[in-house]
Amino acid sequence: MPCLLLLTHRFYEYAYVVVISTYRFLFAGPVAVASGFDYLEISLSLALGGFIGFVVFYFFSDRVIYLYRMLLQKNQKPPKSGWMKRYRKQLQLRRYGIPLLMVFGPSVLSIPLTAFIVRRWFRKTKCIIVYFCISVLSWAFIFGTLSTFNIV
Repeated sequence: MPCLLLLTHRFYEYAYVVVISTYRFLFAGPVAVASGFDYLEISLSLALGGFIGFVVFYFFSDRVIYLYRMLLQKNQKPPKSGWMKRYRKQLQLRRYGIPLLMVFGPSVLSIPLTAFIVRRWFRKTKCIIVYFCISVLSWAFIFGTLSTFNIV
């Protein structure tokens, strides 16, 4: 019986770290260290939470964008002037946006905000979910390393 209680207690610690890492990696690493996780447990729980958070918020953002367009953009007409300037900015966003979001998205921004931005502006890019899952995995191991050495 005590062994079962120990396993359920440990399960709740893992679940707690995974839930925190669905929103912010930066806060989940020190919580995992305080719970007594080793490097591999920290990195895998951060990666699992990041994957779950990105996929859930990526597909949830589709509904938010749809509701926004349906409710608020019914009667708006596009502006007629300055279309070339907007087009150039969109080209720059498409060229540099994905690498910048892969580097700074999970670390500086939160996972939900990154997923929303990716769904809003880069949804037609092939394999975008795979790119960001690789980014989340790499940041999970980076923050796992930093948390293990108590740098974060």
